[in-house]
Amino acid sequence: MRPIALEDILGGDRYASHRDAIRRRVIAHKQTRRVAVGDRMTVLF
Repeated sequence: MRPIALEDILGGDRYASHRDAIRRRVIAHKQTRRVAVGDRMTVLF
């Protein structure tokens, strides 16, 4: 994994226009790492 560079950081306007796509990608990534523990708790790895 490479270090984060200044060019990787989105400014407010750019982030706002990309927010929905970023959010969908993060949710999909987390979904594969989530394990239900009973009906009231989930653990995220």
